[in-house]
Amino acid sequence: MLNADVLAHVIEKVADEEVERLSKGLTAHETGKRIERALSELRKLQRGESPDYDDEWVALLYLTWYWVRQFNLCHELVKDAMTDLSPGDRLHVVDFGSGPLTAQFAALLASSGSVRRISVYFDSFDKSKAMLGIGTRMWEHAFVGRSRGSTLTERPPNWKGQRTGVSLTGLKSRIGTYRPWTNGSSPRRLLTAFHVFYGSTQERVRSDLATLKEVFQPHTYIATTTSKSDVMARVSPFEPASVHPKNRPGRILLSSERITTWRRNLSNGLDLGNSAKRDLKRPVPVWDSNRPPEVLMHKV
Repeated sequence: MLNADVLAHVIEKVADEEVERLSKGLTAHETGKRIERALSELRKLQRGESPDYDDEWVALLYLTWYWVRQFNLCHELVKDAMTDLSPGDRLHVVDFGSGPLTAQFAALLASSGSVRRISVYFDSFDKSKAMLGIGTRMWEHAFVGRSRGSTLTERPPNWKGQRTGVSLTGLKSRIGTYRPWTNGSSPRRLLTAFHVFYGSTQERVRSDLATLKEVFQPHTYIATTTSKSDVMARVSPFEPASVHPKNRPGRILLSSERITTWRRNLSNGLDLGNSAKRDLKRPVPVWDSNRPPEVLMHKV
């Protein structure tokens, strides 16, 4: 069964393959320039700006820097959202701005560790093919098996499946295909939007969240940010929109030692500037300690 140790191994394995694939035909100097650009793009997040998520190098370095802390946050919040469910209940999670499927992995671990045997289905939406792509490759490594590797673990029987979508265009007309259970009791639906709020995209996000609310009619909505709580509250499809800080949880599920070592090894042998080297040698954080994430939760 998937656990934190296996998950860290999956991240490392996928990251190794991505570096090999993306740097094929490039010199060490050219690879270094791609990495420097990606690191520069990711620094925009510290200013509350959206980086170029269509760049596959950005997706790779996001995975090896932000993914661990995002996973720990998502796991904590999804686990909290499951506390009022009963044995045999069904949970349908709709994740907007899913990136590299962070919340999907978190929901898998949260549900598989539950004694309530809750059935879970997951729908992910993100406009970045690069981010969804690297998340999908992680999923394939963990469960499907690859030509260069093998299946590492098995999905628990309560995990009923997942779909990923790049666009919400035409979603209302496709709603029949987004019903994971065709008989039995109706599922509880959870709409999530983790760290997707930027001033430059707030109108599109507002429209997309309104569409997802209309189509899926969620019972609970959870959103998070570290820098744009005003935008997060403004675009919420539910009112009132109450925001509160999320302090460090009692237990950090996924550690970062293995990913920290991977990033430090990446910097060896590449032609990188001092700023990029410093970025790659920093310990990977497991939680946003300097700026605790702010959470908006609404239950219908």
